[in-house]
Amino acid sequence: MSNTVKLSLAASLAFLVFELVVRWGIRTGLEPGETVPLAGRLYLTNATNINSIKGLGLSSVTWLFMALAICIFFVGAFQFLVRVPQLHGNRFASLGCFASFLLVAVVVANLFEALWLGGVTDYLASVDLAAGRAHIINLGDIFLALAILAIVIAGLGTGASLLASTTTSSS
Repeated sequence: MSNTVKLSLAASLAFLVFELVVRWGIRTGLEPGETVPLAGRLYLTNATNINSIKGLGLSSVTWLFMALAICIFFVGAFQFLVRVPQLHGNRFASLGCFASFLLVAVVVANLFEALWLGGVTDYLASVDLAAGRAHIINLGDIFLALAILAIVIAGLGTGASLLASTTTSSS
Protein backbone atom coordinates (compact mmCIF):
# COMPACT_ATOMS: atom_id res chain seq x y z
CA MET A 1 0.00 0.00 0.00
CA SER A 2 1.48 3.36 -1.02
CA ASN A 3 2.01 6.20 1.42
CA THR A 4 -0.69 8.21 -0.35
CA VAL A 5 -3.21 5.42 0.20
CA LYS A 6 -2.15 4.94 3.83
CA LEU A 7 -2.39 8.64 4.60
CA SER A 8 -5.74 8.96 2.80
CA LEU A 9 -7.15 5.98 4.67
CA ALA A 10 -5.89 7.21 8.05
CA ALA A 11 -7.25 10.74 7.54
CA SER A 12 -10.62 9.43 6.38
CA LEU A 13 -10.90 7.03 9.33
CA ALA A 14 -10.04 9.91 11.67
CA PHE A 15 -12.80 12.00 10.08
CA LEU A 16 -15.25 9.10 10.36
CA VAL A 17 -14.56 8.68 14.08
CA PHE A 18 -14.63 12.45 14.69
CA GLU A 19 -17.94 12.89 12.86
CA LEU A 20 -19.59 9.97 14.68
CA VAL A 21 -18.37 11.29 18.06
CA VAL A 22 -19.72 14.77 17.26
CA ARG A 23 -23.08 13.30 16.21
CA TRP A 24 -23.20 11.22 19.40
CA GLY A 25 -22.38 14.35 21.43
CA ILE A 26 -25.18 16.28 19.75
CA ARG A 27 -27.71 13.47 20.28
CA THR A 28 -26.79 13.09 23.96
CA GLY A 29 -26.19 16.78 24.73
CA LEU A 30 -29.21 18.36 23.07
CA GLU A 31 -32.85 17.38 23.14
CA PRO A 32 -34.40 16.66 19.72
CA GLY A 33 -35.20 20.02 18.13
CA GLU A 34 -33.22 22.00 20.73
CA THR A 35 -31.24 24.86 19.21
CA VAL A 36 -28.25 26.78 20.58
CA PRO A 37 -26.99 29.97 18.86
CA LEU A 38 -23.36 29.85 17.71
CA ALA A 39 -22.68 32.97 15.64
CA GLY A 40 -24.94 35.14 13.50
CA ARG A 41 -27.32 32.88 11.56
CA LEU A 42 -25.45 29.70 12.57
CA TYR A 43 -27.00 27.47 15.23
CA LEU A 44 -26.21 24.13 16.79
CA THR A 45 -29.24 21.83 16.79
CA ASN A 46 -30.30 18.22 17.11
CA ALA A 47 -32.27 17.13 14.04
CA THR A 48 -32.66 13.66 12.55
CA ASN A 49 -33.32 12.84 8.91
CA ILE A 50 -35.62 9.83 9.04
CA ASN A 51 -35.21 6.85 6.69
CA SER A 52 -38.71 7.25 5.30
CA ILE A 53 -37.42 9.79 2.78
CA LYS A 54 -37.33 8.07 -0.63
CA GLY A 55 -36.25 8.89 -4.14
CA LEU A 56 -37.34 6.90 -7.19
CA GLY A 57 -39.14 4.51 -4.85
CA LEU A 58 -35.93 3.48 -3.07
CA SER A 59 -35.30 3.91 0.65
CA SER A 60 -32.53 6.18 1.89
CA VAL A 61 -30.61 3.12 3.12
CA THR A 62 -30.69 1.67 -0.41
CA TRP A 63 -29.38 4.98 -1.74
CA LEU A 64 -26.59 4.93 0.84
CA PHE A 65 -25.56 1.40 -0.19
CA MET A 66 -25.51 2.48 -3.85
CA ALA A 67 -23.45 5.54 -2.91
CA LEU A 68 -21.03 3.32 -1.01
CA ALA A 69 -20.58 1.11 -4.08
CA ILE A 70 -19.84 4.17 -6.24
CA CYS A 71 -17.38 5.53 -3.66
CA ILE A 72 -15.57 2.20 -3.51
CA PHE A 73 -15.25 2.32 -7.30
CA PHE A 74 -13.54 5.72 -7.04
CA VAL A 75 -11.26 4.45 -4.26
CA GLY A 76 -10.18 1.56 -6.50
CA ALA A 77 -9.70 3.79 -9.52
CA PHE A 78 -7.56 6.33 -7.72
CA GLN A 79 -5.59 3.62 -5.87
CA PHE A 80 -4.75 2.23 -9.30
CA LEU A 81 -3.82 5.68 -10.64
CA VAL A 82 -1.43 6.51 -7.79
CA ARG A 83 0.49 3.33 -8.71
CA VAL A 84 0.90 4.23 -12.40
CA PRO A 85 4.59 5.10 -12.89
CA GLN A 86 3.82 8.28 -14.90
CA LEU A 87 1.67 9.52 -12.00
CA HIS A 88 4.03 8.68 -9.14
CA GLY A 89 3.80 11.64 -6.77
CA ASN A 90 1.10 13.31 -8.89
CA ARG A 91 -0.89 15.67 -6.68
CA PHE A 92 -4.10 15.21 -8.65
CA ALA A 93 -4.03 11.42 -8.27
CA SER A 94 -3.25 11.83 -4.55
CA LEU A 95 -6.12 14.30 -4.16
CA GLY A 96 -8.48 11.86 -5.87
CA CYS A 97 -7.34 9.04 -3.61
CA PHE A 98 -7.90 11.13 -0.47
CA ALA A 99 -11.26 12.51 -1.66
CA SER A 100 -12.49 9.00 -2.55
CA PHE A 101 -11.65 7.67 0.90
CA LEU A 102 -13.35 10.72 2.42
CA LEU A 103 -16.50 9.98 0.41
CA VAL A 104 -16.51 6.44 1.78
CA ALA A 105 -16.11 7.79 5.35
CA VAL A 106 -19.09 10.13 4.96
CA VAL A 107 -21.29 7.43 3.45
CA VAL A 108 -20.27 4.92 6.13
CA ALA A 109 -21.10 7.44 8.89
CA ASN A 110 -24.53 8.07 7.36
CA LEU A 111 -25.15 4.38 6.72
CA PHE A 112 -24.15 3.46 10.27
CA GLU A 113 -26.57 5.99 11.75
CA ALA A 114 -29.36 5.15 9.31
CA LEU A 115 -29.15 1.43 10.12
CA TRP A 116 -28.41 1.78 13.85
CA LEU A 117 -30.63 4.74 14.77
CA GLY A 118 -33.15 4.94 11.95
CA GLY A 119 -31.94 8.33 10.72
CA VAL A 120 -28.95 10.60 10.22
CA THR A 121 -28.12 13.31 12.76
CA ASP A 122 -27.81 16.86 11.41
CA TYR A 123 -26.58 19.56 13.76
CA LEU A 124 -25.48 22.73 11.94
CA ALA A 125 -28.37 25.04 11.15
CA SER A 126 -28.30 28.18 9.04
CA VAL A 127 -31.44 30.09 9.98
CA ASP A 128 -32.94 33.00 8.06
CA LEU A 129 -35.65 34.27 10.42
CA ALA A 130 -36.84 36.98 8.01
CA ALA A 131 -37.50 34.43 5.27
CA GLY A 132 -38.63 31.74 7.71
CA ARG A 133 -36.11 29.21 6.40
CA ALA A 134 -33.55 26.94 7.99
CA HIS A 135 -31.04 24.60 6.37
CA ILE A 136 -29.72 21.87 8.66
CA ILE A 137 -26.68 19.81 7.76
CA ASN A 138 -23.73 18.05 9.38
CA LEU A 139 -19.99 18.18 8.68
CA GLY A 140 -20.34 15.06 6.55
CA ASP A 141 -22.57 16.99 4.14
CA ILE A 142 -19.95 19.73 3.80
CA PHE A 143 -17.12 17.24 3.30
CA LEU A 144 -19.24 15.26 0.84
CA ALA A 145 -19.63 18.32 -1.39
CA LEU A 146 -15.93 19.20 -1.07
CA ALA A 147 -14.87 15.60 -1.82
CA ILE A 148 -17.04 15.45 -4.94
CA LEU A 149 -15.52 18.72 -6.16
CA ALA A 150 -12.03 17.38 -5.36
CA ILE A 151 -12.73 14.17 -7.31
CA VAL A 152 -13.80 16.16 -10.36
CA ILE A 153 -10.66 18.31 -10.14
CA ALA A 154 -8.51 15.21 -9.50
CA GLY A 155 -10.02 13.37 -12.45
CA LEU A 156 -9.42 16.28 -14.82
CA GLY A 157 -5.92 16.91 -13.48
CA THR A 158 -4.93 13.25 -13.53
CA GLY A 159 -6.24 12.88 -17.07
CA ALA A 160 -4.32 15.96 -18.19
CA SER A 161 -1.17 14.67 -16.46
CA LEU A 162 -1.46 11.29 -18.17
CA LEU A 163 -2.04 12.95 -21.52
CA ALA A 164 0.96 15.24 -21.00
CA SER A 165 3.21 12.33 -19.99
CA THR A 166 2.04 10.29 -22.99
CA THR A 167 2.70 13.08 -25.47
CA THR A 168 6.06 13.85 -23.83
CA SER A 169 7.22 10.21 -23.86
CA SER A 170 6.13 9.65 -27.48
CA SER A 171 8.06 12.72 -28.72
